[in-house]
Amino acid sequence: RLFVNYVGIKVARNDHLVELYSPDLISAQQEFLTVMRSNPNERTRKAAHDKLALLGLTEAQILQLKKSAEPSDRLTIYSPMSGIVIDRHVREGEYIQTGSKIYTIADLSQVWLQLSAYESDLQWIRYGQNVDFETEAFPGKIFEGTIVFIDPMLNPRTRTVQVRVNVQNDEGLLKPDMLARAVVKSTLASGGLVMDKNLAGKWISPMHPEIIKNKPGTCDVCGMKLVRAEELGLVSTTDTSKAPLVIPTSAPLITGKRAVVYLADPTEIGTFYGREIELGPRAGDFFVVKSGLNAGDQVVVNGAFKLDSDLQIKARPSMMSMTSKAMPESHDHSNMGHSAEKMTAPDAFQKQLGHLADLYFEIHTALSKDEANNAKTAATAFAENLKTVDMTLLSSESAHAKWMALHEQLKRSAGNLTEAADIAAARTAFEPLSDALTDAFRIFGVQTDQPVIRFFCPMAFDDKGAFWLQNREGVENPYFGSGMYRCGEQTEILK
Repeated sequence: RLFVNYVGIKVARNDHLVELYSPDLISAQQEFLTVMRSNPNERTRKAAHDKLALLGLTEAQILQLKKSAEPSDRLTIYSPMSGIVIDRHVREGEYIQTGSKIYTIADLSQVWLQLSAYESDLQWIRYGQNVDFETEAFPGKIFEGTIVFIDPMLNPRTRTVQVRVNVQNDEGLLKPDMLARAVVKSTLASGGLVMDKNLAGKWISPMHPEIIKNKPGTCDVCGMKLVRAEELGLVSTTDTSKAPLVIPTSAPLITGKRAVVYLADPTEIGTFYGREIELGPRAGDFFVVKSGLNAGDQVVVNGAFKLDSDLQIKARPSMMSMTSKAMPESHDHSNMGHSAEKMTAPDAFQKQLGHLADLYFEIHTALSKDEANNAKTAATAFAENLKTVDMTLLSSESAHAKWMALHEQLKRSAGNLTEAADIAAARTAFEPLSDALTDAFRIFGVQTDQPVIRFFCPMAFDDKGAFWLQNREGVENPYFGSGMYRCGEQTEILK
């Protein structure tokens, strides 16, 4: 007989759950009563008592049997804990064997949140950090939890690591298998990551990091000895008073593994010079600078590409031609014209760029699907079509010069893609192709029946990040393909 006959009911400890008929139970009870009446040996009595306990009788039921001296052919099983019945494994009247499952009961007042973190996120994640997350079921409501486990193994297919979070669920709002999106906020100092400055000098349980005390002791949950937060890596052991050096994400010009910024010349107003720097991780709208800049340097935040484009046209050191860590030759832009501004182009020229866009989208689709041969075929068609773009349609010399610089970069990138030995090389060539085509669309405009949308992947090329164009919404990452197909974000709609 099942007293709990449906899944989802809430039960308390010692609530009756099921009544069983068991011939073995009758035999064990009779054996117990016989021993109690005729055998004074304490060990024998205890063995008979323990046999009943193993069959599921509670201490109260055994005492009642001892008083009544009448065996029962029915056994009532009581709940060993409070919680919710999340599964029922048998039907009423069904025959069961020793060890058969009847119910599964779970205490949902505390739940685990299982998160997948990209490998580029691991530098920000530490054991014991607080996590804020939202669920699809309760949009706008922020839940909190604590990171208690970070899987030491990386999933090679998804390039993610599993992170487990302990969450208090007293209201019962969180259900098993709900979808959630979480955010971890880390404070970055020059000496290292500081998970929480307030944890300095605190003692924490290694097994249950939500247990925090001001002095040594033991965990209230498992009894383990508490350890200092510094030993668990929750607080930086280096200087945390000095903030890291950061620059806006719009400042550096990134090509492959290199990053270039333009700085204002302090000795001459309106003059700028380029410098190659080493970037650290991206933190929101900023990049951490590992080397190459000092506090107080004046960096061009908006318009760096215009400076670089003008230098390329004049065959002077620029992002594409730099071979050293710095470009000492400065460049006067105090009276800079509109060489990198949007230029007037006739409809016929814009339509020719539209044909290039159509072929570019074929390359993108092939790379996003890991189809190297199709990408190379489309790149060959792109290079052939590039030859048909009529520069004489442009009326001004500045427009001619600008298109010649872009044409050379498009030609070189398409050629590298066509001759790529493998898909990794093809993806490397695809980035400058994307950047040059984006510049062409911005400067001259483009006419095509398809949308032109720009996307960014922060993890491409060892976390340096890379842009690309698509003809539809929804991330289709060409730099990782099926490995991380949806990694990235939409940044701009060009058309």
